[in-house]
Amino acid sequence: IDHTERIGNEKRVIESEQKYRSLSFYLQDHLEKEKERIGLELHDSIGQSLSIVKRKINHSIDYNTFQKNKTEINDALDITIKDLREILFNLRPKILQDMGLFEAVRDLSDNISRNFKLNGRTECAGIPVRLNPQSELYMFRIIQESLSNIFRHSKANEYFIQFIFSKVSLKIRISDNGIGFNTDEISNIKHYGLLNMSERIKILGGKMNISSTNDDGTSLLFEI
Repeated sequence: IDHTERIGNEKRVIESEQKYRSLSFYLQDHLEKEKERIGLELHDSIGQSLSIVKRKINHSIDYNTFQKNKTEINDALDITIKDLREILFNLRPKILQDMGLFEAVRDLSDNISRNFKLNGRTECAGIPVRLNPQSELYMFRIIQESLSNIFRHSKANEYFIQFIFSKVSLKIRISDNGIGFNTDEISNIKHYGLLNMSERIKILGGKMNISSTNDDGTSLLFEI
């Protein structure tokens, strides 16, 4: 019996090491993709807008020409400022710092609903309480990844985010009406996003529960 238990424990340790090694590769790959995405956004949006501004200024050989180009220069600068604010929001949302987790998530949800044609609702029960900055940032990233999974994989057209504040805990439920998935396969490579969320919530001393079916979609419950 001792020999069987030892073999079983060794097998679980090996599987755990393989899982977290794969998770490490997933996170590194995710980080590189984020760097590439930010680089492309800077090049495609801000870089091009600033090139237009430079060209218009260089072609303004006199005051009258500059007056004619002024509107286009202002429009290009407005686009640049808007794009830069979006990039900064994705890196570290200022609204998270100023207004807290609930308002930041509601703003994020509004942007996703608008950009991806999804019907999203965000509601709050209880009185919102500010968490420490690290906890708010971790929870924001967890929710951000949850919503990213919804519009990338679930084929849902609706989702619902509910914050439940009490004296002792914060619960956040995120549900959608998508196609769902087999929760027994969470350790599979395509579910490393969920594993990443699970590890982040553990760092905060919290827990995550998942329920998912083909008929009812997916529901994630986070509690800290």
